Amino acid sequence: MKRYDEEVANRVFDAHCHEEWMQEKYVPTRIQQRLRERYEEIHSLHRRLSEFIATGQILTEVSPFPLFKGRARAAPPSSAVCKTTSTRTACLSGRQASSRSFIDNLPYGCSRAEFRSLLSAHEGVQAVYVGHPLICPPSGLYRAAWVCTATAESAEKIVEELSKGTEFLIDPITREKGRMKLNCSLQSSFKQASCIPAVLNTAESVAEDVSLSLKALRALESFWEVDVSMEPCLTMLKEVRPDTTDVDCVYVVAWFLRHVFGFDYWRVAEDEDFGISLQKFGRDMIRSGGRNGNPSQSDLDWVRNHRESVGRFIVEKEKETVRGKLEEETEALKQEKAIRESIPELLKSLERKEENWNCEVCGKEFETQETLENHIRNYHNEKVEGVVLDRVLKEISKDMYLNDKTKIVPIIDDPKTSKSHYCVVCFTLGKDRFLDLPQRVEL
Repeated sequence: MKRYDEEVANRVFDAHCHEEWMQEKYVPTRIQQRLRERYEEIHSLHRRLSEFIATGQILTEVSPFPLFKGRARAAPPSSAVCKTTSTRTACLSGRQASSRSFIDNLPYGCSRAEFRSLLSAHEGVQAVYVGHPLICPPSGLYRAAWVCTATAESAEKIVEELSKGTEFLIDPITREKGRMKLNCSLQSSFKQASCIPAVLNTAESVAEDVSLSLKALRALESFWEVDVSMEPCLTMLKEVRPDTTDVDCVYVVAWFLRHVFGFDYWRVAEDEDFGISLQKFGRDMIRSGGRNGNPSQSDLDWVRNHRESVGRFIVEKEKETVRGKLEEETEALKQEKAIRESIPELLKSLERKEENWNCEVCGKEFETQETLENHIRNYHNEKVEGVVLDRVLKEISKDMYLNDKTKIVPIIDDPKTSKSHYCVVCFTLGKDRFLDLPQRVEL
């Protein structure tokens, strides 16, 4: 049985190793590249949303994202808890369902950048969230994507155009392209937000959440090496909006942590990307109204586990910085660098020697091997990168995947029809060790 499971895992890797989401987890240089991209994204969002908080706009109907609406329902002015119970979730509202397109089958080889460039031809696109098959996989491990537009008409036009068939990259190694129809539809509303236990509405609990959330903020700002903290913006917010309460402060910090750092304070889940968090959970957790005079044991256990989990997360983040992770020389990274330094040897797979040195990519002839190598480096970098990547995947990434304790593999439901679903395998291979992934949320 173990041998069979290993063969299944090998086939899954071979089938999906050239996809962006797989390479960002198992190709050392791609892991670092994504970390650098997130570093730039986080610093940009940190500056932008800190200003948004300092000016008091976060507690009004204005939003930093055109797709986010923080409209507050009428609530008694004396109740800060009621005031934020059903509002300020900073997530996509059901009222905007008609202005969102949902694509559940981004094709093999299609990267985030390529999909966004495809949408650049359409007007009114405000934001694009690309999902992750390892979080909530659709059938066949296709990637899902949400396209948010300014109007319902723009969303309908995108659905109509993408449904006709679009040219995509189908082989990252050969750079071959093909046409594919996407399964597009207008988006339905997000699932309802979950509520945190009412026991957290007491003044003591709210004060503790203010302190704990700020510690998490400092730890993440330290990890990502942010120059100016957001914390002073809370003081500026209180000056602009004198009615700001501690409940508001907890909401603001939790909102900031999730949108900037991809950290869900209430669930203590670091999903690394807001689009993934949005896909997995749908909405932020919000406060339930009123007070809980006699909290249940399960609520008390939830609060205790939450406090302990946030504390462990803070300690873990304080131990390292993003610079340290980028400068870390892992064994896998050393192996990949060695492969990249041997490019002259890899170039031999692109050439053939007859009377002259011929470039197999474009057919041009060269008198010496050196001129051919320079030509390939200057004009066919993508081809060279494809050869390098193919070797890295075979010699390094495959072992990383097979040794990963939380890899994704298919489970055969019906051997006669080979019907299957995808699961995460934990610790060891074997049917008794499978842990089902959460179902894809119908957002």
